[in-house]
Amino acid sequence: MALCTNDVCNGNMQTWRTHLGGVMRLLTAFLDSQGKLRIDDLYIHCLVKWFTTMEVLAGLSGLSDFGVLGSENGLLDRTFDQLDVHIDDICGYSLRLVPLLGRLSQLVQTQHRNGYELQDDVIAKSHMLELEILSLVDCSVPDNGHHLELQSTHLAFVHSALLHLHRRVQNFPKNHDIVKTDLFNIVNAVKKIAPSSPANILILWPVFSAGCETGDIEEREFINNRMGDMQSYGMGNFTRARELLSTFWVSETPLPWDRYFANLGLELVLF
Repeated sequence: MALCTNDVCNGNMQTWRTHLGGVMRLLTAFLDSQGKLRIDDLYIHCLVKWFTTMEVLAGLSGLSDFGVLGSENGLLDRTFDQLDVHIDDICGYSLRLVPLLGRLSQLVQTQHRNGYELQDDVIAKSHMLELEILSLVDCSVPDNGHHLELQSTHLAFVHSALLHLHRRVQNFPKNHDIVKTDLFNIVNAVKKIAPSSPANILILWPVFSAGCETGDIEEREFINNRMGDMQSYGMGNFTRARELLSTFWVSETPLPWDRYFANLGLELVLF
């Protein structure tokens, strides 16, 4: 897991899949060895959530068909009796959002294969998914000293999921009021997190996503500065993501960011 994280932060796109696939096989083998026993080991819980976060964000970070992501893996379901509605301090969002993000990734890939023409089944699935994502807006946070910032990281993920659904599945244009609302909600959530807070480590996907979709000068400046704050703390993946975001802005391309980077043969994992 550490090797995979290091690969992602250093932009080593040749080996991170191999290492993440290895983590999945090791965790699966361990859980198989336990049979139906309940796993109370907090270290294993941490590893499963760390893996899940990396896996989910890999599936949402572009157009490549990653292949590890999928509900059939069931590592979360096998580790926890039920997914907690509370916001998790490792992932930065409620674990109940995880299967919804997985379904979102699958819908994005379906749209890519369909040539971005909306099919009736995709429309129906996207509307159902939207309602389920919205139902998680008001998740509670354990009072552990960081509850206000965790509430903000969770909201940043929820509204980023809606942004991806609206832009990458339902094909709303950037200037649509719904898209503008998504962007406002993401930026508003991030603004409630102090620039020096370690909680910023969790929110690269929401920050980058908002940056790619907004044309508002003030929002772009805020996002660029926030990514710069994280860059100054040595977060390597923020450095690469910030460079790619700048490239995207300079291009003034009409393409969505995932298609733009795919056409350039560039890949990133927003973790």
